[in-house]
Amino acid sequence: MREVEQIKAEAASTKSEHLILVSEREHVFSDPGKPDKFRLVLTGDSTLTGTAMLEIIRHDGTVIYQDTFATNYLIDYGITNSPTPQQMEAYITKRATAFFEDDNFMQPALPGDRTFDANYSDKKIWEAVKRDTTAIGFYYKLGKEDGRYLAYSKEKGKVVLYFNCC
Repeated sequence: MREVEQIKAEAASTKSEHLILVSEREHVFSDPGKPDKFRLVLTGDSTLTGTAMLEIIRHDGTVIYQDTFATNYLIDYGITNSPTPQQMEAYITKRATAFFEDDNFMQPALPGDRTFDANYSDKKIWEAVKRDTTAIGFYYKLGKEDGRYLAYSKEKGKVVLYFNCC
């Protein structure tokens, strides 16, 4: 499992990448009895032009999900019109530190009243997540309209994207 000190050392050894921010939280996800680690690491020359890496690390140290995206994808409709670069940096930092708030986790991942929409989900994945009422969902948003819902599918033995939309 990569700890913050290891991340700092790796960032320092790469001339073009500096560690900007690490946001972490433990939350039950893949196993109801053992929390996994959710980590968002921002690296690069600046908050505005850097790279973000999202990882979900199982309690045994196995990385079970990873997504990499530009840090400016953390800017959404919540920022003022015509923001200054300093306001954008502050907003990116705010979004990164709040990435794992309680509101972004839900159980069950798919409540009974949610209906399938083929435009935003795969039917087999949707049904597998819906059948597992113990599945915990995690939501994160990139940019202004790319909302992603993840769950750990016990049937498939991996993290699945069960809904991706606006």
